[in-house]
Amino acid sequence: MKKGNKYKCIYVSGGGTEYDEGEWQIKILTEKTVVIEKITEQRVYGNFERGSKIVCRKGNRNLLNDLGDGTFTIYPQQSGTPYYFTPL
Repeated sequence: MKKGNKYKCIYVSGGGTEYDEGEWQIKILTEKTVVIEKITEQRVYGNFERGSKIVCRKGNRNLLNDLGDGTFTIYPQQSGTPYYFTPL
């Protein structure tokens, strides 16, 4: 995970259907904080709970899983629906 990296965001419904939530980019990356902003206007499903910006405090439960390969999962409300980010 690096500042400036771009990601595709996928939301997976409770029934297992995947929805495209557009392209996102890491705007701020520090030891304690990650800020990710949406860079595409199109919202196919429109269910993103935080709009076009997510601020994650590392150690909080909303940045749940960084796999080390650039792929990570965020629960914007610290529970509920997961959003999957994969590198573009």
